[in-house]
Amino acid sequence: MILANICAAMLVVKKQYNGIFRCQRNVDEKAYYSAYCTPHRSLALPQYTHFTSPIRRICDMVLHRVLKQVHIR
Repeated sequence: MILANICAAMLVVKKQYNGIFRCQRNVDEKAYYSAYCTPHRSLALPQYTHFTSPIRRICDMVLHRVLKQVHIR
């Protein structure tokens, strides 16, 4: 699941589409969502999003729509 989330974030960044990223500045603070791609320190990843969340969140739905548009083009 983590790899799919990384790949989804990388595709959004590569195609320069708007997306919602999961970020965390410091390991000891809560993660948050952002329109800007900043690293997720707890996971030690430069790009991360929620694409495969077991609980459907608005973030997942938005990202699915963005990637569907990328794929259609």
